[in-house]
Amino acid sequence: MQESMAHFLEASDPDWLLYDFAPYWLGPIAAKLNISSAFFSIMIAASFRLYEVLRMMDSFMGNDSGVSDLHRLAVSAKGCDVLAVRSCSEFELEWLQVLEEIHES
Repeated sequence: MQESMAHFLEASDPDWLLYDFAPYWLGPIAAKLNISSAFFSIMIAASFRLYEVLRMMDSFMGNDSGVSDLHRLAVSAKGCDVLAVRSCSEFELEWLQVLEEIHES
């Protein structure tokens, strides 16, 4: 599917690409084609706390694709220009600031 999507994106030449964690490989494809990309995480910012991530790893590890959901989340967040999180500063200001510091580089 990666190759088909790359051809589609190249032909359609969009300004932006919005994706979630399932097609984790879209960020690098968009970057190669000079298309800005945004990863939308359905998880709240506070779910990035270590103990929550470790607890979720059990459910993330088992799937038929051979690629864990945790790996998909990490690669999706790393490969985008913009990280959108289901949150707001009124509820999670400190966790949004932590995410900003982590992904600032």
